[in-house]
Amino acid sequence: MLGHIALAIFPGIQGVTLDLSCVALGSGDGKMGALYTQKTEVGYFIAMVTIGWVAALLLAICLPWIRRAMTGAD
Repeated sequence: MLGHIALAIFPGIQGVTLDLSCVALGSGDGKMGALYTQKTEVGYFIAMVTIGWVAALLLAICLPWIRRAMTGAD
């Protein structure tokens, strides 16, 4: 569900899925593997969103300079 919400907010991240169902992956009791997988995927998602916001902020700051350079104005 969180993946669908993220996709609705950020439609450009179609290759990213968040599976928070705590499915056991390679561990005997199912706890450690699922917890690690959940934290890892959430961490990747947070990092990706943070990088996207930083890139958007840099573009917004630099866009006036880019426009001036393209028009040749000093």
